[in-house]
Amino acid sequence: MDSETSPCDTFGEIKFVRQNSWPENEKPYVLTYLPNDNFPLTNFDFEDVRNVPIKDMRPIKDELSLDCEGFVVADFASALTYDEFFEEEKLRAVFANELRKFWKDRYGVKAIYIHECVIRKRDSSPGKGYGQPVQEAHTGMVVKQLCHESIFSKRTDYTIDYIRQLIPQLVGHNAVDILARRFQMVK
Repeated sequence: MDSETSPCDTFGEIKFVRQNSWPENEKPYVLTYLPNDNFPLTNFDFEDVRNVPIKDMRPIKDELSLDCEGFVVADFASALTYDEFFEEEKLRAVFANELRKFWKDRYGVKAIYIHECVIRKRDSSPGKGYGQPVQEAHTGMVVKQLCHESIFSKRTDYTIDYIRQLIPQLVGHNAVDILARRFQMVK
């Protein structure tokens, strides 16, 4: 891959977990709810790294692959206007179908299940914010509807073990076939 600079390259500050900053007998954790009795939300420290070069990946987007880098950058034109992206019904009715078609056409995906179309919102009432703005990458809290019950403060990233548990809940009897093949959860 090319390492030339782009006019969009910049520098930023990134927060990392400070190595060995948690108790030796514990795994690092972050609670996504307010615990009782002054229990700590996390058992580790963060370290701010300043002046991290942030490269514009658009010039190399065609060189990226899911199999090698684990992500791609793609051009995607939606029929939605900017304002319509803030309407969950439009996301479900239009954008979700556009995404299905895109993945099927570009990657040959045979089946796609869209788990949720949610707009992260911040409630203006005290104590009802949804963790926005997100302080750490991919740890925002969302409210979603799953099986007609609200689920608060769930992580927005999924481990492979969680995906294996989630698939049977989402697709029922087809889970055995799906879990036997290559599958991927995409955000």
